[in-house]
Amino acid sequence: MSRDTLKKKLLELYASGKRVDEICAEYDVPKSTFYRWIRKSRVRQPEISDDDIRVIATRINRLEEEATTYKKVLQLLKQSDCK
Repeated sequence: MSRDTLKKKLLELYASGKRVDEICAEYDVPKSTFYRWIRKSRVRQPEISDDDIRVIATRINRLEEEATTYKKVLQLLKQSDCK
């Protein structure tokens, strides 16, 4: 079993409720190593407020309008080149 596979298995055991002491004793893994694996496995989700979402949505709308305007200008320029 590869180290990554073992690490994943042990973290799953921990997530299912098995105690760190039991896991470390059974698989001969130092507690300090296992706690480091636990820390690294936790993915922190960025906290985004409703205000942040509104600001982002407003910016997206502005950029979409700008892109539409540029497309129209490009179309007009292509049409004038063809004549």
